[in-house]
Amino acid sequence: MRIAAAVVGTIGGLQQCHGIALVEELGKGFISDGGAAKTVVFDMSSLKVTGEVKGEKDADSIIYDPVSKHVFVFNGDRKSAT
Repeated sequence: MRIAAAVVGTIGGLQQCHGIALVEELGKGFISDGGAAKTVVFDMSSLKVTGEVKGEKDADSIIYDPVSKHVFVFNGDRKSAT
């Protein structure tokens, strides 16, 4: 089975993205930007940035936990989470 993929848009102004978490129930996405030490929040329908959360340098993997309704970003160099 072959799945066709296409670029539907871009989100600019990011330095070093490592991961993305999509939260369909909120219509929001979250991008870990390790170069800028932040997590970028965007609207999934328009791809417009709606906010950002200060984090740590080298923000790496990111995951949404639907039970706690939290987004966790794991910071590689600091061995911590935001």
